[in-house]
Amino acid sequence: VIYFYNSPSNTTFDHNSNETIEWLKSSDINAAIEWMDLYLSENLSRLPNLVGQNLKYIRHSILPLYDGSIDMIEKSISCVPINEKVENTLLLWAIRVNNAIDILSELIKEIPDDLADDLFSCLSDQRKNRRKLPPIPDDLTTEADIISTQSFDEQEFSGESEIIESFQNRGADIDQVRTFLGNPDNKVIVVTGAIGMGKSAFINWMFKKQFGDWEVLRIYISKDARAPRLISELGYLVGSSLDIDSLSTATTSVLRQIVRKLFVKFFQKQKRALVIDDLHDILKSGTARDHNQLSIMIEEASRCKQHVGGRIFIVSSQWLPWKWVNQAGVAHLPLKRINDIYARRIIEFHMRRCQLIKDESIPEPPQDLIELIKGHPLSAKIVVDAL
Repeated sequence: VIYFYNSPSNTTFDHNSNETIEWLKSSDINAAIEWMDLYLSENLSRLPNLVGQNLKYIRHSILPLYDGSIDMIEKSISCVPINEKVENTLLLWAIRVNNAIDILSELIKEIPDDLADDLFSCLSDQRKNRRKLPPIPDDLTTEADIISTQSFDEQEFSGESEIIESFQNRGADIDQVRTFLGNPDNKVIVVTGAIGMGKSAFINWMFKKQFGDWEVLRIYISKDARAPRLISELGYLVGSSLDIDSLSTATTSVLRQIVRKLFVKFFQKQKRALVIDDLHDILKSGTARDHNQLSIMIEEASRCKQHVGGRIFIVSSQWLPWKWVNQAGVAHLPLKRINDIYARRIIEFHMRRCQLIKDESIPEPPQDLIELIKGHPLSAKIVVDAL
């Protein structure tokens, strides 16, 4: 039973309930489950916790076992008001009252135990001391509108600015990216290379030095992350709240619809880049379902027909399936080793950073050491740290 609540989501909830029942009446259980998945993925975070839990129970425990008894489903999704007059909701009503009292107790320091009038008197006095909030302009009607007017510090390269110059060897790679961006069919740009090859530094340097007029959004994938969290973070960046648990159990069809909507929103703006860094952990420890969801993301991003502008940059230290990097709409940039002269510059920079060089002299690393590094930027740094 879905307990009654007053919210703008009522209309979408009623629509979802009616559609679910219609699918079941036509004996299409899979379609009913997919419809519920889609609704939960996009609306669960806006629902009261009790309503959300009930809907998830219906999705996972009732719909898969549907035996043709439509009356049971209709009762399961029926709405019951919570108040002191409905017997089965007395406990829920009491909980709400207690919660309200708890909130008031936090707001008001001293509440008399005997007289209710004193409570309202305290409330009246409290109003005099309430904090004055700034007025909301008439043209801003939602929280999203207000948030969009606030200024936030943009994320940018947090490393030492001088190290950027060590990547002058990437000029050919920058030219390749510029060529990719010149082709509107290339909606996804995949940057691959071994761990420590400088992929993240290259991307940061590229937008800092060459494409400074681009708006850059970033999703840093943490260790043990999964594809549903990545999709949820993408939704957050484009203004859509998605439930990770619901995404984890969504069918392929539902997930594809959700991801398609997200990329349509993202691609509505020129010179906007989304950097996903790095797919390594998901690909290394993820399940087959994670791989399938990543495949759907790349497919939908590369095939988006409502493309106004913007690009998706995917960074990966892990090998990517041939299908992902060779499909239409995807451009692939494999980062290779840097020349020895630039490896020497990185060594010099980090030696000065560690104060291993006191004067203006230029260090001369042994050739055997340079050959050991083999043009690998991170190895050059590790060598200095070892010293």
